[in-house]
Amino acid sequence: MKTSELTGAALDWAVSKCEGHESRCSWMLEKEGYAAWQAYEMAWGNPLPNYSTNWAQGGPIIDREEISIVKVGRSIDDAMAPHPECWCAHKDGLYSRYSETPLVSAMRCYVASKLGNAVELPAELLGD
Repeated sequence: MKTSELTGAALDWAVSKCEGHESRCSWMLEKEGYAAWQAYEMAWGNPLPNYSTNWAQGGPIIDREEISIVKVGRSIDDAMAPHPECWCAHKDGLYSRYSETPLVSAMRCYVASKLGNAVELPAELLGD
């Protein structure tokens, strides 16, 4: 899936992967192990963080990674900014991502900077 289209649990999963959560049980973050990983994390009281909707979880990443966020209007390229008003996040002048919310923009930017413009998602997250 394109990083620029990630939302909800799929985006939070990708941020978790960038944050190194796979180091505990790497096979569990692969496509066939996602459900097992979620059950494991829930059993230990560590549900998948809501990086894209909770500033307490996503905010420290923005600060640490020095991601800039600005509110912008529709861009010249409508495919990049599909909404009349949207947010754009930048990192290192190389990664720009747009969204209706600043936190989603920043998390997409972070994922793009670590994993690239496309992410292979577990089947359970496709269509989220």
